[in-house]
Amino acid sequence: MSSGRKPELTIVHCPDRSKPWLVNVPASLSENGKRQRDYYTSKRHAEARVRELTRISTREESRSDLTAALEPFGASLWDAVNFFTGMQQRFGPQLEEFGATIDDAIRFFLENQQERAASCEFCEAADEFKAAKAHRRQRTKNDYDHVFGKLTSHFKGRLLRDITPRDIEAALGKECPGDFGRRKFMAVLKTLYNWSIRRDYASQNPILKLDPVEIRPSQKPILSNEEVRQLLSVCSDEILPYYLFGTFCGIRPKELQRLEWKHVNFEERHIHVPGSASKTWEHRYVDIADNLFAWLDIYGRARCGKICPGDFANKHRANYKRSGLKKWHQDVMRHTFASNHLAHFGDLDALLQAMGHRSSPQTLWRYYHRARTKTEAADFWAISPECRTGEPRLAALS
Repeated sequence: MSSGRKPELTIVHCPDRSKPWLVNVPASLSENGKRQRDYYTSKRHAEARVRELTRISTREESRSDLTAALEPFGASLWDAVNFFTGMQQRFGPQLEEFGATIDDAIRFFLENQQERAASCEFCEAADEFKAAKAHRRQRTKNDYDHVFGKLTSHFKGRLLRDITPRDIEAALGKECPGDFGRRKFMAVLKTLYNWSIRRDYASQNPILKLDPVEIRPSQKPILSNEEVRQLLSVCSDEILPYYLFGTFCGIRPKELQRLEWKHVNFEERHIHVPGSASKTWEHRYVDIADNLFAWLDIYGRARCGKICPGDFANKHRANYKRSGLKKWHQDVMRHTFASNHLAHFGDLDALLQAMGHRSSPQTLWRYYHRARTKTEAADFWAISPECRTGEPRLAALS
């Protein structure tokens, strides 16, 4: 093993000798292992000898350093040469095709191992992800529980970064027979991987390599004008605002259940949907149309507190059954609003803003264009409190 000191090579001029140029050779470089003196007739020959011994010294020092580096692995220089030669013979031609070297391959392997060490198992990532998203709406958290619960058996014990697009494709094929379910699973997994990449649990998002789910737009279920009149005519005063805001403002059912009467501005004639009530956590303002204002002027001005009454679900179910409607779709009022708004006003941007929609205007156009005629839409926006049975009553409910 090298001591760290270079051998001392010196040239001394001895003019009284027949060979006046002396080279002092240290023991580490001499042939007999002892210090020796070599004499030369000219300085040029002495300097050439010094250069030769210097090269030998450097070579021996390098060999010593390499031997020291290999010692912890129990390998010799001969082992290292054989290993490198074998690697070059086996993988050299393949690496040359990509313009890479053995060093590049080793570096790639080490980086890959470092990424694996930083990653975690799918189930661990899913649990941590759900904890980080604990602030989300309950319906969204239920989606997370459903998707991760279904995929646990497929990816249990697997590192997140080792799961390939083909693995995900196989799991989706077993768990998602329909396009809508597949799209939901892919959306949740895409969000999980984007979150994981920011934490170095994964290096790429495999969902981006899967074909997107193409679902042809279908006619959304909407209420006819007569069904709207029938629904409003039989409902109780306390639940009436739910149907008014859902039908004439297109506010989502879950959003309506979070709104309060303080969010209704009668002076400026709009409804404020704050971020705390919005599905997208983004606030928006929805205009109050003339016919809706007439309804609220009679049934809403004196109210306060929550817009939806207590025990809302049961009261809502009883009301739509009393109206004679055979089946109630969750977003039927929202679809009814959008169809009539687009047919009557023809303003996609205004509709997009009113609905708090994150998709493009083209999406709304595909779903709601020509769902209603202009005549039908004009009649819809003319539905007034006169359709109520009996005399209108001012409902001052808290």
